[in-house]
Amino acid sequence: MCTDAKAGPPAPVEKRLAGQAGRAGTAVHHMVAAAYGHVLASDEKPSGALMNVIEASSPILQQVRYATELLLPHDRTCPQEG
Repeated sequence: MCTDAKAGPPAPVEKRLAGQAGRAGTAVHHMVAAAYGHVLASDEKPSGALMNVIEASSPILQQVRYATELLLPHDRTCPQEG
C-alpha cells in the first residue's frame, strides 16, 4: 500500500475530481466564447470591448488550465522502496 503524501487521493475520488474539473473547464470555455461572440456581434467597434473581455477572462482561463491540465491525474504509481 502506498502511503506517500504525493500519491494523492484514492483513485475513485481522483476520477470524480477529474470529471468535475473537466466539466468546469468546458463551462468556462463556453462562457468566455459566448462573451467573445457577444462583443463581436455588437454594433460598436469591438476592439476595445474585446480587449476588456480578453483581459477580464485571462485569470479564470489560467485557473481552468491549471486545474484541467496540471492537476488531473498523470501517474499514480508509488516509488519503489529499497
